[in-house]
Amino acid sequence: MDFVDQSHTLVSSLELCAKKATVRCSSDEAAAPLLKEVKELQEKWDSLQAAVAEEKAWLESCRLQLADYDDAVNRELAWMQDVEQYFADSAELCADLAEKKCRLQRTKVYVENLFYRLLRFLLI
Repeated sequence: MDFVDQSHTLVSSLELCAKKATVRCSSDEAAAPLLKEVKELQEKWDSLQAAVAEEKAWLESCRLQLADYDDAVNRELAWMQDVEQYFADSAELCADLAEKKCRLQRTKVYVENLFYRLLRFLLI
């Protein structure tokens, strides 16, 4: 049984004891303040439970957003490693002009792709 369940049980027990005590009281004047305090306590407890549920939902949402962000970062890192490997392979001398032109064109595409990825990443 977790803390919230134990606390809820205690609040319910307190409410039951207060009601039993008021039944034993012969005067309505003596019972009214006690019932009022129990009602206020129950309202505070309900408010606290609602706040805890809201925070739990918010934390779960944050966890999911963090997982999505982490996946996006890992994809970008993998892409960057591929680009680094391409440039490392491109550093070797090309045999002819046509191959050099093809590699320069691919390099241009990678640079443009990098620019758009960085721009998109900054806008996340």
